[in-house]
Amino acid sequence: MAVVRVNAALYSNSAIALRKAAIAGLGLALVPRYAVADDLATGQLVTVLPRNRVPSRTLFAPSTRAAAQLDQKYASLSTSLPNGC
Repeated sequence: MAVVRVNAALYSNSAIALRKAAIAGLGLALVPRYAVADDLATGQLVTVLPRNRVPSRTLFAPSTRAAAQLDQKYASLSTSLPNGC
């Protein structure tokens, strides 16, 4: 499995603040699913990189378009990295 490193511009210990930032389109949010359950149900946020999990957390993006773009970038990155990276 490839390691995906993310350089965060915004850090917070508040799931609410991170949720609002993701909805505003500021980037990905690594938050508990319960904090974004309603947003997922309405399609306001979508799960990205579902196969890559941090224990008990999932990445979310503000739209399916953003999710598709991230999936494409990840697939491209995964194929270009040597094994074990």
